[in-house]
Amino acid sequence: MVFYRVLSTGISDEAIFNATPASQAASNALIFPLAYRRIIDSSNRIYSTAMVANTTSTAGTVTVQFYNPDGTQRGSHYTVNIAARGMVRLNLYQGVELPSQALTDLGTAFTGSMVVRPSSGLSLVGVNDLYWNDPGVLAYDKRLAAYVGLAVP
Repeated sequence: MVFYRVLSTGISDEAIFNATPASQAASNALIFPLAYRRIIDSSNRIYSTAMVANTTSTAGTVTVQFYNPDGTQRGSHYTVNIAARGMVRLNLYQGVELPSQALTDLGTAFTGSMVVRPSSGLSLVGVNDLYWNDPGVLAYDKRLAAYVGLAVP
């Protein structure tokens, strides 16, 4: 993993790289056991962005579902197109490449898990980034953590 951050200009510039072997790709589902969409205000929030990649040469869809800590499903299931060897960004703050209804259903105080299932014939790898602001410090001082999605056998 490589992490790069520049704060001297007052602008946070970050890049993270992580690798998962194609042999560990999920053909059943990827589980991200910790996902957030907790938005108090513009300077106090924590949210997840899962980057999910299709390791096959076939385009298809992924189905995204969210679960509360007690195991009950939150909202419905949401379908997102994914290109052959492509990637989707499932951003729980702004909804990048995720249907807006998902954000409505999650509300602004969600803590739980996310499950991403590929359509038939696809295999997925993914990483979930967790972003949060640190209230009381400089506005650009954001925090970041990341972990690799867990493949369901």
